[in-house]
Amino acid sequence: MSYPKILIISSQIPQTIHAGSLQLYRVLENYPKQNIRSIGPMEPKAEQLSETYDPFLLPIRLTTTRFSFLANTLNTLRLLPDLPVKRIDKLLGDFRPDLVVTLIEILPYAFAALRYAKTKGLPLMTITMDKPGDFTYIYPSFKAAQLRRIQEIYQYANVNLGVSKEMTEYLRSTFKTKSDVLYFCPPGGLEARDPQKAAALRNGSTLTIGYAGSLNLGYGQQLSSLVQTFEKAGVKINIYSINQPTFSSPEITYRGSFTQYEVWERIKEECDAVILPYYFHYGTKDTSVYSTHFPTKLSEYLTLGMPVIVIGPEWATGVKWAKAHPDAVLCSTKKEDDELISIFDKLTTDAAFRLKYSLNPVKAKEEFSPPVIKKQFLNYIQKAEKNTVCTS
Repeated sequence: MSYPKILIISSQIPQTIHAGSLQLYRVLENYPKQNIRSIGPMEPKAEQLSETYDPFLLPIRLTTTRFSFLANTLNTLRLLPDLPVKRIDKLLGDFRPDLVVTLIEILPYAFAALRYAKTKGLPLMTITMDKPGDFTYIYPSFKAAQLRRIQEIYQYANVNLGVSKEMTEYLRSTFKTKSDVLYFCPPGGLEARDPQKAAALRNGSTLTIGYAGSLNLGYGQQLSSLVQTFEKAGVKINIYSINQPTFSSPEITYRGSFTQYEVWERIKEECDAVILPYYFHYGTKDTSVYSTHFPTKLSEYLTLGMPVIVIGPEWATGVKWAKAHPDAVLCSTKKEDDELISIFDKLTTDAAFRLKYSLNPVKAKEEFSPPVIKKQFLNYIQKAEKNTVCTS
């Protein structure tokens, strides 16, 4: 088996925190550690997968200050230099990569990855989980220049991966680039709850629903907007998040923040169902990601052996997936609460209904099988390292 030496230059590096970083950690956790080096921001409390260097230098230092708009704009226009190639070489020591990989999010890292790959004559592989440029803020009049620089990255790369079909279509229409779809996976070894636990509710006659993950990107706002619906339906909501909610209700309990394995064990013990709450208000910076991303937590939810509820606008990718799998996931696309309350009532009173929607998600989860996705990711690494061209 061939394991090329890979250099990851990105704001998202493989470590056990943040969505993009966590996804890289999962697909690479069986990769030989000695064949990976990462350059990007380390989180002290997270576990890093590889030897990692945090080059907190210009322009990256300035992009984290109140001068970020100016710094990102100057970097886009090449008036503020990318991370120097010599600096990267010094960090790597005698490590000689066969391939550069970048998860495109904070663009100064992606620009540095392109520059290093081109200077060294190395192949480049990109991963795109959110619309490029959405999280690198510049002065609006220079947006076209930013898009042109992003296009340079995709056109040089040997393999471009998008997190959803919608993302690959966006990359094709915006940057005229070919890309392949790669869904990312839940943690390996996560087991489904005993389906017989669906026979009785965790909390007497009250339905308890769990939400796990960040409250950013509109998820917290949608939960907040549903408070009256939860109260009307008489359901309890447990929130497991690094973000403490800014809203409150007798029906909502903040359970705290846990590791990627602890949180799922707690949810299986403490909850009867889980919810993915997309925010209905389109046009905000947060909700713009819904049309092209793919929610990691949906693949995680499907492994739990519990009913999964998805609520949100029909154009959100997670909602599209739910609508395409009606036997696996319960879905509401209406802002009015009647449909959602009906789902809550059915889950509260009908044990057979709970059992059906505890068993069916487990059948659907094979689309996100960790061994399959890890093998696919390795194949893309090998393809990129051989300097082949993406053909989808």
